[in-house]
Amino acid sequence: MEKKELAQELEKIKQELEELKKKMTVAEEERSIKDLPAEAFQKVMEVSKDIVKSTTEIAEKALKLIKYSAEGAKRALKSEEEKKEE
Repeated sequence: MEKKELAQELEKIKQELEELKKKMTVAEEERSIKDLPAEAFQKVMEVSKDIVKSTTEIAEKALKLIKYSAEGAKRALKSEEEKKEE
């Protein structure tokens, strides 16, 4: 991945984190589950599922980003070593 693609992917992750924060705020506002009607409880459960799903997706993307960054660093080090040998 190029720097531009990495930057774009990082920006997407930031946006997804912002959405996740909003969903978590909604979930926190609905804390007292005992007092909720069944319909509202279902909504809280859906939001919770979305939070878990989004968190997992963000983690997967972050791992890919780290992997690509590490591969880029390895290539750069290898290139430096080859230049020194010449």
